Amino acid sequence: MKNFSKLIAVFALFLVLLMAACHKHNHADEVTINIQSPTEGAVLATADSLHMHIEFTSSDMIHNVLVKVTQLNTNETPFIFDEHVHAEESYTFHHIHAPLATGSYQLQATVTGHSSQDPVFTETVNFSVAP
Repeated sequence: MKNFSKLIAVFALFLVLLMAACHKHNHADEVTINIQSPTEGAVLATADSLHMHIEFTSSDMIHNVLVKVTQLNTNETPFIFDEHVHAEESYTFHHIHAPLATGSYQLQATVTGHSSQDPVFTETVNFSVAP
């Protein structure tokens, strides 16, 4: 019985050490997304080009960025950029998109990024186009 108790104690110690060694970090390096343009609530004229300027920063490598513009009333996507960038600590996205379709409509820019850790960080900006 004494040997059985020792065996249980050794097995319990082994399990504790195994769990500690396999524990994944829960604190992913955050990716900070700063959407400088377009700004929240901006109204573009129909003939205007869409200027997009977005800064991604992290204390880790930035692995992937996604910039997607969606027309909210039709769910169409007039612009999408999805790249595996592998940028060290910062990445700047700058793009000028040709004038958008005529008429009035609401748009949303959804921007995501992630570091070498699993969580994906997202920011959104709502803006519109008017004649």
